[in-house]
Amino acid sequence: MLVLSRKPSQRIVLNIDGEQAILEILNIGGNKVRIGIVAPRTMPICRKEIWDDPQADAMAIATST
Repeated sequence: MLVLSRKPSQRIVLNIDGEQAILEILNIGGNKVRIGIVAPRTMPICRKEIWDDPQADAMAIATST
């Protein structure tokens, strides 16, 4: 696991199969971190708990279209 320390407004760039996603730390407050994500629409982005639950994943896809 790669562990990075970032401050608000700093970014992390991911390059996956030639597609690029940018993660930006928007805000850090208490025990919460807000992250903004800029990525192509073809790149699936999902919270881990939804990714692990196929039924919830199907529902999330159905409601987003």
